[in-house]
Amino acid sequence: MGVAPEVSVIVPIRNGERTLARCLASLARQTHPSYEVIAVDNASTDTTPEIIRRFAAADPRIRYAYEPRRTRGAARNRGIDETGGRIIAMTDADCIVPTDWLVTLTAPITKGEERIVMGSQVTRQVSCWARITQEENDRHVARLRHGSHIGFFDSKSFAMDGTLMRGLRFDPRFRATEDFELFLRFKGRIPIRFVPEAPVEHLHRTTLAGLARESFEKGYWHMRSLLLHRRELGRSDPEIDRLSWDDIVGKPFKGLVRIGRRPWREHVYQAVTGLSWRCGAVAAIAGGRP
Repeated sequence: MGVAPEVSVIVPIRNGERTLARCLASLARQTHPSYEVIAVDNASTDTTPEIIRRFAAADPRIRYAYEPRRTRGAARNRGIDETGGRIIAMTDADCIVPTDWLVTLTAPITKGEERIVMGSQVTRQVSCWARITQEENDRHVARLRHGSHIGFFDSKSFAMDGTLMRGLRFDPRFRATEDFELFLRFKGRIPIRFVPEAPVEHLHRTTLAGLARESFEKGYWHMRSLLLHRRELGRSDPEIDRLSWDDIVGKPFKGLVRIGRRPWREHVYQAVTGLSWRCGAVAAIAGGRP
């Protein structure tokens, strides 16, 4: 058996044929001296398996793995089971990473300064809905950034000490926001270093219908996470506010007073994504399925 690589990069994929080749090509160009890429086919029905195998045949650092349970949490866990690296990093199939992404992202862990790090995301898309999504993400990061650390966790660009990641794992039931559920389990105990110099180029949804579906799913699984962990979080945790009917029902109406302060497209975006998210949240509270 050969020497294990320093870093294992996991990419979970479910029907990712449109973007996967660009993702894997960017990962194959990393300047890090010792890494592997584990591409996890999450029971895809398109050409995802063929794309992974083509890259694996050309580059021994890239490996194919298969996970039959169709959830993002299960796919990430399958990748974790395949890893050999001292550090585990992850990105998504709809992301492109710069050549120095892995070196920059993992540096604080390699130096022994941190156990969890998270990179940033950017987009080059010209779609107005994609640009607004990116602007919303930038505002979210600015609100939750505290110096060199940050108060949320996004699996599009992160790295973690391998022993810690293998111990935590993801909840295999979660089809979306599995990173948020994981974050709630270590929140307040382990800090997350924010590394904006390690961005991924992310492809956002470009239609209102796509944004509505994505927001509903996120709202459902976000609320499932809060319901699962509400006792550990305690009443004083700001996340618990999301369980209140004032936040779920009242907040959208409060947003009406801001009409005129932003371009009309931003109001349409907020109405569609906000309503969809809250419908998903209500479905989770009611015990329904997404």
